[in-house]
Amino acid sequence: MSHNRVALVRCMDYSASKKAVREAIDLLGCFDEIKAGMRILIKPNVLAARKPEDAATTHPSLVRAVCEIVREAGAHPVVGDCAGITSAGATAEALEESGIRQAALDGGGEVVNFQTAGFSKVKPENPLRLDEIYVSDSVLDADYIINLPKLKTHELTTMTCAVKNMFGAVPLRIRKEAHMMADPLVFSEVILDIYNVVTPQLSLVDAIVGMEGAGPSRGKLITNYKNFKVKLLIIFAGFSIVTSISKETSTKKTDPNSKKSYIFISWQKNTEKNHCN
Repeated sequence: MSHNRVALVRCMDYSASKKAVREAIDLLGCFDEIKAGMRILIKPNVLAARKPEDAATTHPSLVRAVCEIVREAGAHPVVGDCAGITSAGATAEALEESGIRQAALDGGGEVVNFQTAGFSKVKPENPLRLDEIYVSDSVLDADYIINLPKLKTHELTTMTCAVKNMFGAVPLRIRKEAHMMADPLVFSEVILDIYNVVTPQLSLVDAIVGMEGAGPSRGKLITNYKNFKVKLLIIFAGFSIVTSISKETSTKKTDPNSKKSYIFISWQKNTEKNHCN
């Protein structure tokens, strides 16, 4: 089975999330790796305390769908993230307001707040920028990681999606320092160092409704492309994150060769563990 396979599944609205997720998983044949009793970390985008309809966070229907499917496989789903706001209690508020906390519970999952659950130091192999990284214990303790990013634009990296979503696995201090550098190349290298120590086994991308413009938090919904009223209405799914985001850039008209792009850097530095062809 190739780990460079990507599935694109049409999903007309969020009420069909579970059907679309199951179709994507079946196309990839990926759940054979999930065994009864395994601890499955599900990592959505919980950027801030925003309503699902703002498209700033992963839609809760996808979180619930994945939790239910993991439970049906006999494994234990754990949903966790750390919000991008530095104030105390920001992650708890974001999990609540986004509907992700309740969706995880409704799907039979456990909810973990990375902001308060603890971090451990990890040394990445052949780092681009960081010699050591503190990573959420909940991520490190997982038997399998399912990445649930939201497809959005980003001020420093052009696009935030599957690779960038793993940025939430590290403490807010590291994330704030990386943002303050305001250098797209440095920022992208930091993201790739983090990804290489917390590589998900599977990414399911919420591109049913995305964000364009001033992303990742102040943009607008992707509902008007070249004056045609459309939504993306798809879920991307893939093992290889770089393969997945390569398909995203071609769909979203983002330039993968941009010097701001972590996609370009990953290809150039050959940091993708599965070596996308």
